Amino acid sequence: MNMARREHKQRGAALIIALGMLAVFAALGTAYLGYMVLEQQRSQDYLAEVQARQLAERAVWAAVGELQTALTNGEAPALGAHDEQLLPLYRAVIEGTPEPWSRRDGWVRLAIEDESAKLNINHASPRVLQAMLGVDGDKARSIRSQVPRPGEAPGPEQRWFASVDGLVERGFLTAEALAQLEPRRGALLTADSVADNLAPKAYLNVYTASKEVLAAVFNPEAAERIVASRAQAPITDFAGLVQAAQADPTTFNLDLPADGSAPSELAFQSRSFRIACEAKARKEGESLAACRVEAVVVLSDTGVAKITYWKEMPAALADEEAPEPGSDTQQAVAES
Repeated sequence: MNMARREHKQRGAALIIALGMLAVFAALGTAYLGYMVLEQQRSQDYLAEVQARQLAERAVWAAVGELQTALTNGEAPALGAHDEQLLPLYRAVIEGTPEPWSRRDGWVRLAIEDESAKLNINHASPRVLQAMLGVDGDKARSIRSQVPRPGEAPGPEQRWFASVDGLVERGFLTAEALAQLEPRRGALLTADSVADNLAPKAYLNVYTASKEVLAAVFNPEAAERIVASRAQAPITDFAGLVQAAQADPTTFNLDLPADGSAPSELAFQSRSFRIACEAKARKEGESLAACRVEAVVVLSDTGVAKITYWKEMPAALADEEAPEPGSDTQQAVAES
């Protein structure tokens, strides 16, 4: 009798142990399944991020290609308030024709801004910096002295501004002063519009520059006249600029060449453009990942492109607004 009870207890204990082990294995299996689901989701998220980044990069290079084509075809790519020409990439979207680079699993939005319309803080003279930044002459000369001069070996304390924020980082302006000067950062100033800082030339387009920039480069009265004149007819050379300004060139805040030719910084056709792109990877109408790419491209006279600025960053999935930059942009949406 005791033997039977002992065997019964042993069998019960074995059953409990077996059930316990089964429960452990079931828990492990469930955990492993959850881990695999999580890993699969992570892989899908990574692939979606790669896809979004590739879509954004391809869109930026498509825009560069169209700018090159416009330049080599003799179509001045001046994307300012005075030129309403739409490049084919954007015209196709507006007219509803298919985009060659749009995809069923992606969404792309582009904006292009004329970087040649801005004042380059790496190459502006002290007089121009004083007028543009609202600082005194000593501060303007200090800014200029801490930037290398073209054609000269940089001094131990000299370095180029990598961005407009460098004015704050290096103590020349307060953040509040810069925000007051440029409520939208990068609207008036740039550090990226020159392909070679050691040999800068033709990087400020007087045909598209804002009145604020023109006032700093020339003088307020001349800026008013230039803006009024270019609204009536294009300004294509230095003689036309002087005529439009109705002012003696010696009154400009520029260093004039001795032979009376145009100062090297002035241009009458844009060569530098900031391209902002947001792309979203989608599946069955749901946004999976988003990427923003911003780049500045400088084109040579023959259309050779040089990237002077490139930044990639995640973008908000819910944000359907056009990417900055600015008000003088041409925008397009390609959805499929």
